[in-house]
Amino acid sequence: IFLNIINKELENGLTILVHEDKSDPIVYLGVTYHTGSSREIHGKTGYAHLFEHMLCMGSEHAPNKGQWNFVEQAGGMTNASTSYDETNYFQVFPSNYLERIMFLESDRMGYAFNELNQKTLDAQRGVVKNEKDQVSRSPLSTFMILEKLFVNFFPPNHPYNWPIIGYAEDLDRASLDDMKDWLKRWYVPNNATLVVSGDVDTKNVVELANKYFS
Repeated sequence: IFLNIINKELENGLTILVHEDKSDPIVYLGVTYHTGSSREIHGKTGYAHLFEHMLCMGSEHAPNKGQWNFVEQAGGMTNASTSYDETNYFQVFPSNYLERIMFLESDRMGYAFNELNQKTLDAQRGVVKNEKDQVSRSPLSTFMILEKLFVNFFPPNHPYNWPIIGYAEDLDRASLDDMKDWLKRWYVPNNATLVVSGDVDTKNVVELANKYFS
Protein backbone atom coordinates (compact mmCIF):
# COMPACT_ATOMS: atom_id res chain seq x y z
CA ILE A 1 0.00 0.00 0.00
CA PHE A 2 1.34 3.41 -0.97
CA LEU A 3 -0.02 6.33 1.02
CA ASN A 4 0.41 9.98 0.14
CA ILE A 5 -1.63 12.98 1.24
CA ILE A 6 -1.30 16.45 -0.26
CA ASN A 7 -3.14 19.70 0.37
CA LYS A 8 -3.11 22.18 -2.49
CA GLU A 9 -5.06 25.30 -3.45
CA LEU A 10 -5.85 26.38 -7.02
CA GLU A 11 -5.60 30.02 -8.07
CA ASN A 12 -9.40 30.34 -7.83
CA GLY A 13 -9.31 29.30 -4.17
CA LEU A 14 -10.46 25.69 -4.50
CA THR A 15 -8.76 23.50 -1.89
CA ILE A 16 -7.69 20.02 -3.04
CA LEU A 17 -6.94 17.09 -0.75
CA VAL A 18 -5.48 13.96 -2.36
CA HIS A 19 -4.87 10.64 -0.62
CA GLU A 20 -3.22 7.81 -2.54
CA ASP A 21 -4.16 4.25 -1.60
CA LYS A 22 -3.41 1.61 -4.24
CA SER A 23 -4.89 -1.30 -2.29
CA ASP A 24 -8.08 -1.43 -4.40
CA PRO A 25 -8.93 -0.05 -7.87
CA ILE A 26 -11.57 2.33 -6.54
CA VAL A 27 -11.75 6.05 -5.87
CA TYR A 28 -13.69 8.28 -3.49
CA LEU A 29 -14.32 11.76 -4.91
CA GLY A 30 -16.23 14.36 -2.97
CA VAL A 31 -16.76 18.11 -2.99
CA THR A 32 -17.65 19.79 0.27
CA TYR A 33 -19.19 23.26 0.13
CA HIS A 34 -18.74 25.20 3.33
CA THR A 35 -22.38 26.09 3.69
CA GLY A 36 -25.25 24.45 5.53
CA SER A 37 -28.30 25.34 7.54
CA SER A 38 -26.27 27.72 9.72
CA ARG A 39 -26.10 30.10 6.72
CA GLU A 40 -29.89 30.45 6.75
CA ILE A 41 -32.12 32.83 8.70
CA HIS A 42 -35.48 32.50 10.40
CA GLY A 43 -38.20 32.47 7.76
CA LYS A 44 -35.85 30.88 5.24
CA THR A 45 -34.88 27.60 6.88
CA GLY A 46 -34.20 24.32 5.10
CA TYR A 47 -32.78 26.03 2.02
CA ALA A 48 -29.35 24.32 2.18
CA HIS A 49 -30.89 20.85 2.31
CA LEU A 50 -33.52 21.65 -0.33
CA PHE A 51 -30.84 23.00 -2.64
CA GLU A 52 -28.76 19.84 -2.11
CA HIS A 53 -31.71 17.82 -3.43
CA MET A 54 -32.09 20.12 -6.44
CA LEU A 55 -28.42 19.94 -7.36
CA CYS A 56 -28.53 16.13 -7.42
CA MET A 57 -31.03 16.35 -10.27
CA GLY A 58 -28.50 17.40 -12.89
CA SER A 59 -26.34 20.13 -14.40
CA GLU A 60 -26.09 21.67 -17.86
CA HIS A 61 -23.99 18.91 -19.45
CA ALA A 62 -25.49 16.11 -17.34
CA PRO A 63 -29.23 16.83 -17.06
CA ASN A 64 -31.91 14.50 -15.70
CA LYS A 65 -29.74 13.06 -12.93
CA GLY A 66 -27.00 12.48 -15.52
CA GLN A 67 -24.15 12.35 -13.02
CA TRP A 68 -26.06 10.15 -10.57
CA ASN A 69 -27.04 7.71 -13.31
CA PHE A 70 -23.55 7.56 -14.81
CA VAL A 71 -21.91 6.70 -11.49
CA GLU A 72 -24.39 3.92 -10.77
CA GLN A 73 -24.12 2.50 -14.29
CA ALA A 74 -20.33 2.45 -13.86
CA GLY A 75 -20.76 0.25 -10.81
CA GLY A 76 -20.29 2.98 -8.23
CA MET A 77 -22.41 4.72 -5.64
CA THR A 78 -23.19 8.38 -5.09
CA ASN A 79 -25.01 10.48 -2.55
CA ALA A 80 -25.05 13.84 -0.79
CA SER A 81 -25.57 15.21 2.70
CA THR A 82 -26.22 18.48 4.48
CA SER A 83 -25.23 19.49 8.00
CA TYR A 84 -25.25 22.74 9.94
CA ASP A 85 -21.99 23.91 8.38
CA GLU A 86 -21.40 21.99 5.14
CA THR A 87 -22.98 20.30 2.15
CA ASN A 88 -21.17 17.31 0.71
CA TYR A 89 -21.54 15.59 -2.69
CA PHE A 90 -19.62 12.34 -3.01
CA GLN A 91 -19.21 9.14 -4.99
CA VAL A 92 -17.17 5.93 -4.97
CA PHE A 93 -16.38 4.37 -8.36
CA PRO A 94 -13.86 2.28 -10.36
CA SER A 95 -10.65 4.26 -10.75
CA ASN A 96 -10.68 4.19 -14.57
CA TYR A 97 -13.61 6.66 -14.48
CA LEU A 98 -11.72 9.36 -12.57
CA GLU A 99 -11.55 11.94 -15.34
CA ARG A 100 -15.21 11.56 -16.30
CA ILE A 101 -16.33 11.96 -12.68
CA MET A 102 -14.02 14.94 -12.25
CA PHE A 103 -15.67 16.58 -15.25
CA LEU A 104 -19.18 15.81 -13.99
CA GLU A 105 -18.43 17.17 -10.52
CA SER A 106 -16.99 20.36 -11.98
CA ASP A 107 -20.12 20.68 -14.11
CA ARG A 108 -22.20 20.57 -10.94
CA MET A 109 -20.17 23.48 -9.57
CA GLY A 110 -19.97 25.61 -12.68
CA TYR A 111 -22.94 24.73 -14.89
CA ALA A 112 -25.99 23.96 -12.75
CA PHE A 113 -27.57 27.42 -12.93
CA ASN A 114 -29.46 26.91 -16.18
CA GLU A 115 -30.81 23.54 -15.02
CA LEU A 116 -32.54 25.03 -11.97
CA ASN A 117 -36.23 25.29 -12.79
CA GLN A 118 -39.60 25.54 -11.09
CA LYS A 119 -40.58 21.96 -11.89
CA THR A 120 -37.50 20.58 -10.14
CA LEU A 121 -37.99 22.92 -7.19
CA ASP A 122 -41.60 21.85 -6.71
CA ALA A 123 -40.72 18.17 -7.00
CA GLN A 124 -37.82 18.30 -4.56
CA ARG A 125 -39.76 20.49 -2.15
CA GLY A 126 -42.31 17.69 -1.99
CA VAL A 127 -39.58 15.08 -1.47
CA VAL A 128 -38.02 17.05 1.39
CA LYS A 129 -41.36 17.70 3.08
CA ASN A 130 -42.21 14.02 2.83
CA GLU A 131 -38.81 13.14 4.28
CA LYS A 132 -39.44 15.53 7.17
CA ASP A 133 -42.89 14.06 7.74
CA GLN A 134 -41.59 10.50 7.82
CA VAL A 135 -38.85 11.15 10.35
CA SER A 136 -41.11 13.34 12.48
CA ARG A 137 -43.81 10.75 13.06
CA SER A 138 -41.98 9.05 15.92
CA PRO A 139 -41.52 11.29 18.97
CA LEU A 140 -38.53 9.12 19.95
CA SER A 141 -36.71 9.49 16.63
CA THR A 142 -33.18 10.88 16.74
CA PHE A 143 -34.31 13.61 14.35
CA MET A 144 -37.03 14.83 16.68
CA ILE A 145 -34.83 14.62 19.77
CA LEU A 146 -32.05 16.64 18.14
CA GLU A 147 -34.50 19.19 16.74
CA LYS A 148 -36.06 19.81 20.14
CA LEU A 149 -32.65 19.81 21.84
CA PHE A 150 -31.09 22.35 19.49
CA VAL A 151 -34.14 24.63 19.42
CA ASN A 152 -34.24 24.75 23.22
CA PHE A 153 -30.49 24.82 23.80
CA PHE A 154 -29.52 27.60 21.37
CA PRO A 155 -31.06 31.09 21.52
CA PRO A 156 -33.34 32.19 18.63
CA ASN A 157 -30.63 34.31 17.00
CA HIS A 158 -28.12 31.42 16.92
CA PRO A 159 -27.66 29.68 13.52
CA TYR A 160 -28.06 26.23 15.14
CA ASN A 161 -31.48 27.14 16.58
CA TRP A 162 -33.52 25.64 13.73
CA PRO A 163 -33.41 22.08 12.30
CA ILE A 164 -31.23 21.33 9.28
CA ILE A 165 -34.24 20.11 7.30
CA GLY A 166 -36.06 23.37 8.05
CA TYR A 167 -39.69 24.14 8.71
CA ALA A 168 -42.48 23.18 6.30
CA GLU A 169 -43.80 26.73 6.03
CA ASP A 170 -40.34 28.01 5.09
CA LEU A 171 -39.93 25.29 2.47
CA ASP A 172 -43.29 26.31 1.01
CA ARG A 173 -42.17 29.88 0.53
CA ALA A 174 -38.78 29.02 -1.02
CA SER A 175 -38.64 30.45 -4.55
CA LEU A 176 -36.59 29.62 -7.62
CA ASP A 177 -34.76 32.92 -7.19
CA ASP A 178 -33.86 31.88 -3.64
CA MET A 179 -32.29 28.69 -4.96
CA LYS A 180 -30.37 30.52 -7.69
CA ASP A 181 -29.11 33.05 -5.15
CA TRP A 182 -27.97 30.19 -2.92
CA LEU A 183 -25.97 28.71 -5.80
CA LYS A 184 -24.33 32.00 -6.74
CA ARG A 185 -23.46 32.89 -3.16
CA TRP A 186 -22.10 29.62 -1.78
CA TYR A 187 -21.27 27.23 -4.63
CA VAL A 188 -18.02 28.84 -5.70
CA PRO A 189 -14.47 27.40 -5.82
CA ASN A 190 -13.09 29.41 -2.91
CA ASN A 191 -15.86 28.06 -0.67
CA ALA A 192 -15.25 24.40 -1.54
CA THR A 193 -12.87 21.52 -0.90
CA LEU A 194 -12.27 18.73 -3.42
CA VAL A 195 -11.27 15.42 -1.83
CA VAL A 196 -9.94 12.53 -3.94
CA SER A 197 -8.86 9.33 -2.21
CA GLY A 198 -7.95 5.89 -3.52
CA ASP A 199 -6.26 4.39 -6.56
CA VAL A 200 -5.01 7.66 -8.06
CA ASP A 201 -1.81 9.48 -8.93
CA THR A 202 -1.53 12.76 -7.07
CA LYS A 203 0.04 14.66 -9.96
CA ASN A 204 -2.72 13.46 -12.31
CA VAL A 205 -5.45 14.51 -9.85
CA VAL A 206 -3.99 18.02 -9.59
CA GLU A 207 -3.74 18.27 -13.38
CA LEU A 208 -7.36 17.16 -13.79
CA ALA A 209 -8.48 19.59 -11.09
CA ASN A 210 -6.76 22.43 -12.94
CA LYS A 211 -8.28 21.28 -16.22
CA TYR A 212 -11.88 21.07 -15.02
CA PHE A 213 -12.17 23.31 -11.97
CA SER A 214 -9.91 26.27 -12.81
